[in-house]
Amino acid sequence: MSHIEIKNLCKFFEKKKVLQDLNLTLLKNTIYGIVGPSGAGKSTLLRCLTGLETPCSGSILFDKERHSSFQLAALRKNMGVVFQHFELFSSRSVFDNIAYPLEIRQVPLHQRQERVHELLNLVKLKEKAHCFPCHLSGGEKQRVGIARALAHKPSLLLCDEPTSALDFKTANEILALLKELNETLGLTVLMITHQIEAVKQICHRVGVLAEGKIVEEGEVKELFLRPKLKLTRQLFQLHSIEIPTELLALNNGCKKLVQLSFEGEQAKRAVISDLIKTFDVEINILEGKIEKLQQMIVGSLLIELSGAQAQVEKALCYLRSHHLLYREIL
Repeated sequence: MSHIEIKNLCKFFEKKKVLQDLNLTLLKNTIYGIVGPSGAGKSTLLRCLTGLETPCSGSILFDKERHSSFQLAALRKNMGVVFQHFELFSSRSVFDNIAYPLEIRQVPLHQRQERVHELLNLVKLKEKAHCFPCHLSGGEKQRVGIARALAHKPSLLLCDEPTSALDFKTANEILALLKELNETLGLTVLMITHQIEAVKQICHRVGVLAEGKIVEEGEVKELFLRPKLKLTRQLFQLHSIEIPTELLALNNGCKKLVQLSFEGEQAKRAVISDLIKTFDVEINILEGKIEKLQQMIVGSLLIELSGAQAQVEKALCYLRSHHLLYREIL
């Protein structure tokens, strides 16, 4: 069941189109990533979802119901926001920062205290309850921000670059926490980020935003293994190296530049060895990597395949017949 449906959303600033005919469906209990280059409209999209900006046209539907900008205030009760730079009150303790959303909703004191203690345990900050933000690390500040966003028990968590201000280890810990919240609380998470590693680690689906539109969308694995657009390949850092023209001119005969992609058990196969043993071809490995997309092993290999034209074609047929993903680049 869909949690959010965005249909033909447009937003203009002084005649400049920031979002144009943007369409997006976010399913319940999923983690969805939005990636794209700077200026693509990611922050504007988030502001439209939170009601901080009013779209010029189009619609935003929550749980199949359309809501005007005047109704979005009520919808925020089911929405929490996690910010890039934490946005904590420096004069309030950790406990009081987390309690703030409950205070402005006039939740009774004993209920506020009970809920804050629950959240402190959830984000593993029980011993920091009476500390102030100036005494916290970046990761601890973001945990406070997440706890505060969850104070009123929202069903949707919007994350604006939640790990970009953190070091690699701490960022991974925050991502693991978001994934745990999704699995244990059934929380739907929409994460705006420019960090592809974050998307690979926890997102179920991803949308590529460019020039105000979602230009490519799907499961993370599909976009990693079968990207349709050059921008998607660049964002996922596939065969991004510059290949010297001198290298491409070394051998005579037929030559193909091929990108191979592997998933699951395919990543363990000795494909290069099989090609060399079976066909009279030469293979030059230009780039390769193996990584994890959540629980799946995937790999990418950029090779230069050369030899007699007939043998090269046979090698390509071999790749097709063994259901290996490949793309001829040159």
